[in-house]
Amino acid sequence: MEMTTELTSTPWLVIAMILLAAGVVSMFFPRTPSCVATYAAMWAARLSGYTPFPNSTMIFWGIAVVLVVINRYMLPAHIRDSRRGLGYIAGGALAGMAIGLTLYSAASIIGGAILGALIGAIAYARTSRGAALEFPTIKFFNYLGAKGIPSVMTASMAGLIIAGIVIRAL
Repeated sequence: MEMTTELTSTPWLVIAMILLAAGVVSMFFPRTPSCVATYAAMWAARLSGYTPFPNSTMIFWGIAVVLVVINRYMLPAHIRDSRRGLGYIAGGALAGMAIGLTLYSAASIIGGAILGALIGAIAYARTSRGAALEFPTIKFFNYLGAKGIPSVMTASMAGLIIAGIVIRAL
């Protein structure tokens, strides 16, 4: 992808940062699919020229977002709208992504987000309010999948955008 001029790249970068912030904040609210805003941020960052994501990366994340949104609407309403442990799971995914960012590799960013979401879910399950998830039963892992996958995707895409911008700035 050809680099855009400074005049056209700045507005796209600002749009990307606004969408990125919206995606990260919406991770903590169950009614909004946070990965959609973050995927839009990936496109805006790509259009800015700061993060030259290849087509294969954009297609991969686009398909993943579509699958997560479809899955979200297939979930029972009481799970889809539940906030139970969401702060732990989303916070863990963001913390893991931040640790993964220190290695500047996509694998470490995604792996850190996965590990962080898992640790966050286990931490919540160990609280008195989280005991209902019955760790380590299938009920716990079903809930982790329902809430953890969107959080991991959002945190991973956010990390890739941040890494791309930081690498370009260096």
